[in-house]
Amino acid sequence: RAFLYPHFLTDDEANHLVSLARAELKRSAVADDTSGKSKLSEVRTSSGTFISKGQDPIVAGIEDKIAAWTFLPKENGEDMQVLRYKRGEKYEPHHDFFTDSVNTIRGGHRVATVLLYLTDVAEGGETVFPLAK
Repeated sequence: RAFLYPHFLTDDEANHLVSLARAELKRSAVADDTSGKSKLSEVRTSSGTFISKGQDPIVAGIEDKIAAWTFLPKENGEDMQVLRYKRGEKYEPHHDFFTDSVNTIRGGHRVATVLLYLTDVAEGGETVFPLAK
């Protein structure tokens, strides 16, 4: 199920996350099904970085908002991942659960995924859920 919450973040919050992430972006990876380790793949061609939980008061405030909206304790959340997609980059359709035992031991399956769009583009940039009903 997908829910939309327009303007969930203020412009200042979104800009703060962009500024924290900008200098740290590196080619995105995927989890290897056998080892559980990160590996590069043509399935995912974006750049990204992680922002530590509670890194600063603004990040902590965003985490509080997410916890309140999802009814999930923020302690159960992961570090925020900020991704940048340039024209032609992608993340092919996938599930946000793991099929290997290594990653399930590290915290298990995700109960929810929250996508926050930090910038706007004139064309493209959409997320598609091909199996959604």
